[in-house]
Amino acid sequence: MTSLGRPVHPHILRHTFASRLMRTTNARIVQELLGHQHLSTTQIYTHPNQDDLKKAIEQLGQGEIETGLPPV
Repeated sequence: MTSLGRPVHPHILRHTFASRLMRTTNARIVQELLGHQHLSTTQIYTHPNQDDLKKAIEQLGQGEIETGLPPV
């Protein structure tokens, strides 16, 4: 056990790395860094939380205003 209250294995760190990296770049970059052939494999390792989802929606709205693109 660790101070986290559960065992920590290297594989868990891989999930953490992928999830945190997704906050700063896109899925294709994460896929390459993890060495996955298929994006579907990378998706198994990423775990967006509510803050990640909220931030994505907020950035979408900002992008439309900044670029002047009309809604699709």
